[in-house]
Amino acid sequence: MVTFRSLQSTFTSELLNSSSAAFRNRSSMIKQQLQPRYQQAFPSSFRALEVVAFRSGSVINEMTLSFDNTSVPNNTQISDVLINATDSVSGFDIEGNSITVDGTAITVTTTTAPTTTAAATTTTAPTTTTAATTTTAPTTTTAATTTTAQTTTAATTTTAPTTTTAATTTTAPTTTTAATTTTAQTTTAATRTTAPTTTAAITTPAPAASEPTYVLSVDLSEEPFSPELRNRSSPQFKALERRVVQTCELTYKNMFGRQFSRCIVRAFRSVSPRTTPMNITEVQLEVIFNRTTPISELPQNNVVVQTFVDNANASASMFNLTINTSTINVLVSPLSDGTTTTNPATDPTRTTAPTTATSPTATNAPTTATTAPTTTTTTVALTVRMVTFRSLQSTFTSDLLDSSSAAFRNRASMIKQQLQPRYQREFPSSFRALEVVAFRNGSVINEMTLSFDSTSVPSNTQIANVLINAAGFVIGFDIEGSSITVDGIASSGVSHKISFVTAASLALLSWLLANQQ
Repeated sequence: MVTFRSLQSTFTSELLNSSSAAFRNRSSMIKQQLQPRYQQAFPSSFRALEVVAFRSGSVINEMTLSFDNTSVPNNTQISDVLINATDSVSGFDIEGNSITVDGTAITVTTTTAPTTTAAATTTTAPTTTTAATTTTAPTTTTAATTTTAQTTTAATTTTAPTTTTAATTTTAPTTTTAATTTTAQTTTAATRTTAPTTTAAITTPAPAASEPTYVLSVDLSEEPFSPELRNRSSPQFKALERRVVQTCELTYKNMFGRQFSRCIVRAFRSVSPRTTPMNITEVQLEVIFNRTTPISELPQNNVVVQTFVDNANASASMFNLTINTSTINVLVSPLSDGTTTTNPATDPTRTTAPTTATSPTATNAPTTATTAPTTTTTTVALTVRMVTFRSLQSTFTSDLLDSSSAAFRNRASMIKQQLQPRYQREFPSSFRALEVVAFRNGSVINEMTLSFDSTSVPSNTQIANVLINAAGFVIGFDIEGSSITVDGIASSGVSHKISFVTAASLALLSWLLANQQ
């Protein structure tokens, strides 16, 4: 994600609407002038440039750049293309100091620093003249300063050649050798000028560890769009923002724990589904992970989408929000496997721009998309574990015995949506599915099956630990840790199964002992 400010452009509310003529004209103008420059700078790896949003102040332009993940340029190289384009673009301007790449500001001081050095190098040309000046300088010095400054001149002359040879850059100020005292000051000034240049060069790479951020778009199917939602400081914007952020943070915190940081609303937009006469609201949302999360542990784009699909409405219902899960898409990703991921169940009735967002991916990845399923769908034997736990604070009703009742379906869905992501995260290579199969009385005993690849089945303790760790986070039901069983064995390892033969033997033994007395 690359952003830059156009100071000479004036922001209008039409730029918030991606279907307006103003938005389309400006995005087309930027794309036509900048895309060829990136193609020229990175011919083997650059794939596409898409302008995704405009924000106020004067106009902040947001765009995505797609590269082959085998050869991705660094942030400085990406920003340099913009800096070099500054003087040649027309219809918009680029403020160099405002450029960010994936949220990391690019300091243009580093680019100007070489110019200062270049100035110093140009001054090196008079070094040839210095030779002449040094020859004349002794003549003037002996004439005027024999009494007062001879000792100083002698000291300066002995050290000056050594200093001059050590750093040719310092020789530039020696042009002022006519006054030996000035040379000392000029040398110090020159040293002070070069010092910041070195410091600036070191500070630039420091911000590289930016927070990994996914940008999602999703429709809020029961939120009519109003012009006030374009204004971040309006009460309507703030109220809807609060509900969306609470839903998003509850969803991802539940799944990713401490790796997840926060959610931020970028913008609300108007979209027009064909099924309803009113315009509804689309939200662009940043899902941000902690900067300490290694890239290898970040979730794939499809996992980010699926987590929202599986959990969003369970979380959203708490905040009076309805999410159309078929419209959830990843627009920008910190991973190098592509910039966009389209929800496989994308709503066919919606008339907006998801098609444009998917086109770059469609060009890059068809081959991988076709080969990947073939390898994944090879026959793998599954092992199924039966897991039960008690919810002490829940009340059992007879509806829970009927798997087709609303009470059964709602409770089963609520448990699955909150627990399945935790098993996916804990056993990413072997976990396949979680199904709630039954409820029993006492208070409510929940029964579910977990399916794993037979090649890598976690132990009973590992399976139970996921439930124990989830106990403090689940909503709408509770988990009594001491009641957990896996295949009939309590999480402590003691079996709860007593066969009929064992029970009969114990009863017979008890009767024999009683008769002997």
